[in-house]
Amino acid sequence: MRIYLTGGSGLLGSHFAETAIAQGAKVVALVRPASNAAYLDSLGVTLSTGNLLDGASLAAGMQGCDAVVHAASPVGGWGTPALYDRNTIDGTRNVIAAMQATGVRTLVYISTMSVHGLDPIQGKPVSEADGFGSRFLPYDHYGRAKVEAEKSVAQAHTAGKIQATTLRPGWMYGPRDQNSYGKLADMMRWGLGIKVGKGENQIALVYAGNVARAIWAALVKPSPDYRVYLCANDGKVTQSDYFASIARATGAAHGPISLPKGLLLPLGAAQELLSIAFGYRIPVLLSRYVVHLLGSDWRFDQSHIESDLAGFPRVNYEQGFAATEEWYHASRPGIR
Repeated sequence: MRIYLTGGSGLLGSHFAETAIAQGAKVVALVRPASNAAYLDSLGVTLSTGNLLDGASLAAGMQGCDAVVHAASPVGGWGTPALYDRNTIDGTRNVIAAMQATGVRTLVYISTMSVHGLDPIQGKPVSEADGFGSRFLPYDHYGRAKVEAEKSVAQAHTAGKIQATTLRPGWMYGPRDQNSYGKLADMMRWGLGIKVGKGENQIALVYAGNVARAIWAALVKPSPDYRVYLCANDGKVTQSDYFASIARATGAAHGPISLPKGLLLPLGAAQELLSIAFGYRIPVLLSRYVVHLLGSDWRFDQSHIESDLAGFPRVNYEQGFAATEEWYHASRPGIR
């Protein structure tokens, strides 16, 4: 099997490339000129230069491929509406158009639990059957864009243009997680770690390698039906469990500062409004999206993927944290 992969230089993309190559597949990864593709290169991945807004580069990379895994997207948290509209919505439509142009029919699209908005923190477990969320944060451009992108994928499948499966991962972590685990661990080392509330809430944390194996399972178990799977967590884990792993990784003498959610949410809103007032030129360090991600009690029903794509999850939290802590040590020389 020859697979065209977008987002290969990201956390999930690199784990999927590992998984696919270990299974004997060949991977062609879309990379931008500025992407750090050293790890992909070390795996023997074929690199195809281009971007999601350049349909010709997408089609060129897809030539001769059997399937597409579309994992590229700006991460959630904070960014301009245009950033998500262009890359998430238009980029996904461009991927579908390139598939039609090259005759590649099979797509695994990587969405997010954020299409459910804040519904999963209302006390009732949310499943795929509940559809898109009814309660979104103001300025949650990420969740909104992912909803629109998912609609494009579903419409293309219904129209017979492609054969698609959509995965909705939770908050991913694992080796090479520079964006979340790495940043939070660095902040902990600098004495700037922040925990939302007491930390006893259940978070939607999922090991990137488990999502990668779910992608592979979807590819080797095709279906004529349009399938949507939640893969939001690997079991029950709390915010405190997550920060305990970070503490072990950093060897920090002091844990994170605990601040109430009721204080952090208005502070996040103030940062967002200030950033908007200055044309998004001021970065938002702790948006309301991140506060809810860390400090809410997330409830999902993901029995569908556990029964349909056997073997999810495979790596438990104890194993996943150990692997991530080992990676962090290796990537930050000088940590004891």
